[in-house]
Amino acid sequence: MCARAGLLRNRLRSFKSGVLAAVFLPFGPFVCVGSLDKSAAVFHILTGEIKFALAAHASAITALAVSDDGILLTASSDADLRVWDLRMPWPDEMGTQLACCEGAHTGAVSSCRLTDDGNAMISASEDSTLVVWDALKGLALRYLSGHTGPVASFLLLEHQGSSTHSPVATRSSRITGPLKFIVSASQDGSIRVWDITTGLDQCFLRLGAALTCLAKSRDECTLAAGDVDGRVHLLSLCLPGEAKGGGESGAGAGAEVGASE
Repeated sequence: MCARAGLLRNRLRSFKSGVLAAVFLPFGPFVCVGSLDKSAAVFHILTGEIKFALAAHASAITALAVSDDGILLTASSDADLRVWDLRMPWPDEMGTQLACCEGAHTGAVSSCRLTDDGNAMISASEDSTLVVWDALKGLALRYLSGHTGPVASFLLLEHQGSSTHSPVATRSSRITGPLKFIVSASQDGSIRVWDITTGLDQCFLRLGAALTCLAKSRDECTLAAGDVDGRVHLLSLCLPGEAKGGGESGAGAGAEVGASE
């Protein structure tokens, strides 16, 4: 849509089934779209031309993510993720698969993220877990287990906080860079804050109804979580190492905005 005039700019038709995910590439007028028909395609926004198609999954593509330099991540209900090289300049045959990330999840992957440099990725699944991956090798680095229901959403926090000096943590930090914490919201009604150097949840808060979405403020000090009962929970976030007195639990409930009970 044109923001000023409200006019439809283009309509892209190429999939046999519904579209579940879309992400704009960080360069040029290109958008990547994933579908129920197991495929993804990169379109030119202005012409609607398909630049190339990506087909490797055994089931629907449920989520997409892209790094700043054009590494694309596709996630599927087949429980796998695939990493694609879309970096410029594009050769005649495009869409090289760099890695297949499989075997870590037992349920459909519901969402995924890549770090800015494309070296690490995080996936969340209907099997109640999150996994931190080495994106280039397709190896699982950390399993984040604690939720008892599907993970609805998660956020990445590039915050220093406390540090761990074990050899394992040092190896992981070279891949995940400044990423230190992950905040996840689940259909079990809880929010957890994970330290990715240890794989342990540092903060835990149960809000009640199944959570559906999660957002953070620009300063990463406030979270907003929506639930199935129509409420928005506003939470103040205090990461490990920041709380006065050195306490381990740092998430506290704030105001609730929405329908009253």
